[in-house]
Amino acid sequence: MVFCEYGKSEHSSLMGIERHGKYRVDNGYPNVWIVESTRGEYRSESSILSYQKLLDKSYVSYVRSGH
Repeated sequence: MVFCEYGKSEHSSLMGIERHGKYRVDNGYPNVWIVESTRGEYRSESSILSYQKLLDKSYVSYVRSGH
């Protein structure tokens, strides 16, 4: 999984296809997250939970704080 900047990608066919109006970054957080992923092997529940904790710690807590 890779987080990408708006309009950018490592794959030419995915560059510039976003259609989210009013894209902006406030305090280092984008109002739209662009994530690219490829299908791979099954991930364990513990790795999924650690990813969810990372999201909650960084982005979700930022949004919940009223930003």
